[in-house]
Amino acid sequence: MVVTAELVLERAPRTVHLVPLTRNVSRRLSTEVLLDTPDLPATSVAQCHLLTVASTSRIVEGDLGRVGATALAQLRAVISDLLDID
Repeated sequence: MVVTAELVLERAPRTVHLVPLTRNVSRRLSTEVLLDTPDLPATSVAQCHLLTVASTSRIVEGDLGRVGATALAQLRAVISDLLDID
């Protein structure tokens, strides 16, 4: 899941921030955010503790949709906590 702000994406960066998704929802770590959206093929969790940077050349074209406002707020909160950003 790309978690780079749209304002940044409009400037065509060479890299973006990504949070991997997994369908393994059974373990539910405190650094994972549940994503139960009809845009995904299955209920998944975003693994915020695995936040990484990747080249935009590695991004596969296609849009699987967007997360809702609640999930986005949870993602922001968990990532902020992990990075110790107020």
